Amino acid sequence: MTTDPVRDISWRGERLLPDPLRGDALRYTTLNPANVDAISIHHTTGPGLPPTAAVADEIAYLRTIDTYHRTSRGLDAIGYQMVAFASGRLYVTAPLDRYGAAVALQNDHTISIALPGDFTTTPPSPAHIHAAAHAITHVYAHLGRQVLARPHRYWRGTACPGDTWPNWSGSLGAQAIALHPTQEDDIGMTPEQETRLRTVEAQAHSHTTPPPPPPPPPPAQRTYTVRASDGADGLSGIALRQLGDAGRWPQIAKLNGLRSPYTIHAGQVLKLP
Repeated sequence: MTTDPVRDISWRGERLLPDPLRGDALRYTTLNPANVDAISIHHTTGPGLPPTAAVADEIAYLRTIDTYHRTSRGLDAIGYQMVAFASGRLYVTAPLDRYGAAVALQNDHTISIALPGDFTTTPPSPAHIHAAAHAITHVYAHLGRQVLARPHRYWRGTACPGDTWPNWSGSLGAQAIALHPTQEDDIGMTPEQETRLRTVEAQAHSHTTPPPPPPPPPPAQRTYTVRASDGADGLSGIALRQLGDAGRWPQIAKLNGLRSPYTIHAGQVLKLP
């Protein structure tokens, strides 16, 4: 397995948790990146750690979660692939191409990111949200594409990541998109299409309704060029042949500003209703 750059930066070379790929942790299941269609955002129980926490404190915190998941909950191992702390540091706590148990019945198509803390009444700090946005972009890079970040509660059965989620989900999604270098220009997207994509993604994160598409252009004005033979029956004949009803000739006259005696001539272009 290739070395994970975020893992190298955040772990400072220290082996953080038992490696499930080396046999000293319970089994993870292979997660095909092509099957991943969502990122699940979680909080953790308790107050989390302050922004001033040291790396050693964060590693101890993660080991506590790992032990809790293995023992008290009977899971394979820590259920989150990534954890973003209020300090701004990120940790890869499980291989991104493996899954344990984080979202009931949804683990085979989701990647989970946790923000330590309880966000029931107070949202995470801007720095904490920014760290989580970087975690999302790391998942984007792993997948080679963007997917929606959804709250754990989206799949029911939980309030995670807290009732304040609607207050900070939009900022999280917008920052993740802004931080991620996309390939849209390489596939021929116009600037307008690119702006539209970013708007829709940000609105999806914040659960708002996207603006309606622009109305279709009005139909082209129908016209008819008068022929010499039209002089015999005038506007009523044109109305019969072009509109299917001779009685609609006053509509043609009004549309073209014609008044009695409603004279027309060959070559004249008439607007049709």
